[in-house]
Amino acid sequence: MLHAPPGRLTLGVLLPGRLDYPFQEFLAMELERGRVDALLAPAPRTPDAPDPVTLLSGLSGATEHIGLVATGSPSGWDPHRLARRHVSLDLLSSGRAGWHITGPEGTAVDETLRLWDAAHGDGMPGMAPPVQRQPVLFRTDDPTAGDTFTTRYADVVLTSPHGLPSARRRYAELADGVRAAARNPEHVLIWPVLTPSRGATPANLADRMQHWYEERAADGFLLSFPGQAGPLVDFVDHVVPELWRRGLFPNAYDGRDLRGTLGLTDPTPAPGGVHA
Repeated sequence: MLHAPPGRLTLGVLLPGRLDYPFQEFLAMELERGRVDALLAPAPRTPDAPDPVTLLSGLSGATEHIGLVATGSPSGWDPHRLARRHVSLDLLSSGRAGWHITGPEGTAVDETLRLWDAAHGDGMPGMAPPVQRQPVLFRTDDPTAGDTFTTRYADVVLTSPHGLPSARRRYAELADGVRAAARNPEHVLIWPVLTPSRGATPANLADRMQHWYEERAADGFLLSFPGQAGPLVDFVDHVVPELWRRGLFPNAYDGRDLRGTLGLTDPTPAPGGVHA
């Protein structure tokens, strides 16, 4: 938020919820070729959809740098088991794990993050120390719900604005909410969800992304593509180089972990929770 370091667009891509590992591996490798910062695996909505942590654990062996963000709710999970799942992903990926938290949260998230923090510090029985002090936390914005959880916890907020004025207004509102939670808005990224139009040229799409970034409506974008590989490969082949030429997006990964890649600081303890 407010374009703190890394001082450039940050990008994520939502993977399709398909139980087709070779297809998912191909997409992940293409996204890493384009230096995309992170990919998000959705929560399963059908019986044949992959478990996001299991899928991303597999993709960690096929990639080296891209962030791996698992979507899921803490509801119904034992905090120790949930912490172990996400810590394991962080270890397998050498510090590239993120968690897109959905559904009810409250004390379940606090306890899970407390266990992660303890494992990172002094270690815990049966749990190896993770690479990152905390996973990068993603949250889908709900402006109608008075969601203080987002402003207290989220490192990356996913928004769905209707046009530039709406995006700018929500960006400013979230900045105010983060300040009210005693956090620095420069340590939070705002990513509107963007589905590239089939009719847009690479220059047109880059123009739109640059304009939203410069107008304080976005720090980056979560890109969503149809269930085929073609539009995603086209984005990597044509739009990403255009962003490189404009100096808006790096052509190399420069962080040692996902938090570093996104230019985010380590979280600090806060009253009422372990993340601030």
